[in-house]
Amino acid sequence: MTLHETQAPPLSVLSRAILQTPRPEAGMIVHAYFDETGLNAQDLVLRWVGLIATGQFWGNFSRSWADVLMENPAVPYWHTNSAHTNKLPSAVTWKPIPWDDLKAKEERLCQLLAWHKNKLAAIEVYMNKADHAAIVPGHIVDTAMTKFLAPGLVGSLERDTLIMIRHAISAAAAYAKNWASIRPNDEEDPLKVWVAFEDNESLAELQDELCFAMQVLRTLTVHNQRKILGPVVFLDSSGPNASLPLQAADLFAWHVRKADACVPPEHWRILKAVPHNRVPITPERLQSYVEAANRSERVTLL
Repeated sequence: MTLHETQAPPLSVLSRAILQTPRPEAGMIVHAYFDETGLNAQDLVLRWVGLIATGQFWGNFSRSWADVLMENPAVPYWHTNSAHTNKLPSAVTWKPIPWDDLKAKEERLCQLLAWHKNKLAAIEVYMNKADHAAIVPGHIVDTAMTKFLAPGLVGSLERDTLIMIRHAISAAAAYAKNWASIRPNDEEDPLKVWVAFEDNESLAELQDELCFAMQVLRTLTVHNQRKILGPVVFLDSSGPNASLPLQAADLFAWHVRKADACVPPEHWRILKAVPHNRVPITPERLQSYVEAANRSERVTLL
C-alpha cells in the first residue's frame, strides 16, 4: 500500500473539490496547507507552518497566485529557498533566474497573502529541542537529511515527522472549529477540515509508516477533532500538478524561520500582517504522544 492509496485523492480531484466547495448551507470545508521549514544545528525548535482558510477562498486565491507566477519573469512554480539561492527556473527558458530579478515577484506574492489577511491565517506548530531531548529517545532529525541517514536514525525521523503531522492536524482542527460560525456537532450542517502536507522526496522512505499513521490518526485524536477531520493528503508543490496553496505555505514558512533565527528578511514586514498563531508541543503533550505510541501496535511510530 502506498501513501496515495489512503484517503489522499489525486491533485486534480482536490483541485475540483476546492472549486466546487459546497454552499454554506451545505456545510463548511476548511483547508490547511503545511510545509516543514527544515532544521539546522543552530535552530532551537523544529517547526512546521501552515496556512488555513475555506476551500472556496483557496480556489480564488490559487488563480491570483498563478497570475503572479506568470508575470515577467514567468516561473513554473514558487519555491522560496530556490529563489533566494538563484535556482528557480524560468517558465520560458528553464534556466535559473537571478534573485535580483525575482525580488519584485516575491514582494507581489507576499502582498497577495497580506491583502487577504482577513480571510486566512497562519498556524505554526513547533517543538523545542530541549523538551524533545528530555522526553523522547534519540535526536531530532531534519527531514531534508533522509537520504543521508544511517538505518538507526530513520526511526527517529519517522517518529518526529509523525509527531509534527499529528500536532499540525490537531491544531488545524482546533483552529477551524473556533473559527467557523457553524456548530460542528450539527449532523445536518457539518464542518470538515482537510489538511495537506508536501509530498516531497525527503518523505519517500517514510510512506509506509505515514500510511499506517493516517489509518490510526482518528483513534488518537480527541473526539471533537476526530469528528470534523476530513482527508489528510500529501501533494506536490513544484511539479506540473503543483498545489499553489502549498507554495504559499512554503513562502510563509521560509520567512517565519528566517525572522526567528536572524534579522527578519525584507518581505517579512509585509507577511507579518497575516494573523499568525503559534501552537507549541508542550512537554505534557509530547509525553502524551509518546505514551499513546507505546500503547499502539507499532511503538516505533512516535
